[in-house]
Amino acid sequence: HVKSGDLPALEVLVNKFVKTESDDVYAWNELGLAIQSVYHYQQTRKFYRLASRRFPTQLDIMHNYAQAEVDCDNLVNGRRLARQILVQNPTAVRSMNILGVVEGSYDKLQTAINLFNRYLIVVPDSPQATLNLGLHLAESGDRSGALRFMRRAIDLSDGDNPQAAYNLALELLAGGEIIEGYRHYRMRWRADRFLPEPRPLPQAEWPGPVVAPRPHLAVYMEQGMGDEVMYSWYLPLLEADTRSLTVECDRRLVTIFERSFPRVSFIPREDPLHSALKAPTIEYQSAIASVPEFYATALNHMIRAQQASPERLCRREAPRLTADPERLAHWRHYLKVTFGTRPCLGVVWRSALRNHKRDKQYVTPRQMVGALPAGVGVINLQYSYDAEEADAFSALGARHGFQFETPPEIDLKDDLDDLFALIQCLDGVVGPLISVPWMAAAVGTPAFVFRTEAKGYIWQQLNTPYIPWAPSMRLFFRAPTAPWGAVLGTVKQVIARELFPPI
Repeated sequence: HVKSGDLPALEVLVNKFVKTESDDVYAWNELGLAIQSVYHYQQTRKFYRLASRRFPTQLDIMHNYAQAEVDCDNLVNGRRLARQILVQNPTAVRSMNILGVVEGSYDKLQTAINLFNRYLIVVPDSPQATLNLGLHLAESGDRSGALRFMRRAIDLSDGDNPQAAYNLALELLAGGEIIEGYRHYRMRWRADRFLPEPRPLPQAEWPGPVVAPRPHLAVYMEQGMGDEVMYSWYLPLLEADTRSLTVECDRRLVTIFERSFPRVSFIPREDPLHSALKAPTIEYQSAIASVPEFYATALNHMIRAQQASPERLCRREAPRLTADPERLAHWRHYLKVTFGTRPCLGVVWRSALRNHKRDKQYVTPRQMVGALPAGVGVINLQYSYDAEEADAFSALGARHGFQFETPPEIDLKDDLDDLFALIQCLDGVVGPLISVPWMAAAVGTPAFVFRTEAKGYIWQQLNTPYIPWAPSMRLFFRAPTAPWGAVLGTVKQVIARELFPPI
């Protein structure tokens, strides 16, 4: 059933098996692994919870239950189970691995590193422990150590370790190694939990403008709204190197992309694949994030130009994407009527998707106030929020001297063409690095981004103090164990200095 993809039949089989109350521990364990193999994490957790109650002394069952808890972001229970196993068997390396991952998630990096080193004492040639050691060295800021262990994890896997290659790519890109980084990045599709799938375009993959110049090319965007906007930087380069360019993207971006790149054909992403992407005239296809490898020279040239004029960085830029002129006029009028002469900031404070790792990046309205100077108008750009959050912002604004409003007659999730126009009219955007700051950077609006990062950088910086694709964006880092107050206070000071310069 797993091999054939018949998941309903698998569910029926599992339910029947559970009802038999079998004492075959091997069968229980193997069936749980079968459920896990199709990424049904909640069902795997439920199944192993039943199994662990039936076989409370079986460490293999307990280990797989711990893994299922961690997969479901139930880190407290996963940590407890892994510790129980290690008390009974101090050389249980798989449970060392689980515990190391959990300790790293709780920002206990040295504890995690010690656990992976302990694993490697028991199993010196483990690709998994070697990779995890590299990942946690990267988080601690030891880039050279991270690269060494990630490369070794690939070598220990006879050159075929997608997870190690994907993470090596990110660390190479963080160091500015664009060509090698993006070559390894091609393994992303096979990495664990890399959610997007390659699109089923029928053409051969484009080998780049040197090997196959001036093709009729189809490109598909990938990995979410922020990435689609970020990688739109490459569309003019692709347009110049092709006879025709067809781009599949999120349907919400089609209008502004068409306005910005009128010689490119944009197709909304849909299933099944749009017939235009299968046209016989198209010679090659490519995912957008497989393109940068071919344009490292252009990207490095842009970086050098930016470094030559550092005074322009983190300031308002000429828009890369072209907003609707009528909507620009509409929102300028709205902001003037609503806020008068106040400078206006757009705010976001969290994503709709929540888990332990993501929540480290997000703040509450009460915390967010620490980044907002008095005297500004504040526009809600958060598409997923509840009434309590909006009410809290309004009450806090009255107390702290800013005016908070949710823009009327706009769907902040789906009316993206209108949202780009609103963002371009603002004096800045403040929030974590979700899609809205990328949108701000694409229309040249300053973005003040706060970020939780132990190592103090993200891969998109490409070994610069800023983000080359988004030069109007400014990053403010905090250590994972540090309170938000200090970094948000710095954001507030910088915004106040930018918006209310001394006379």
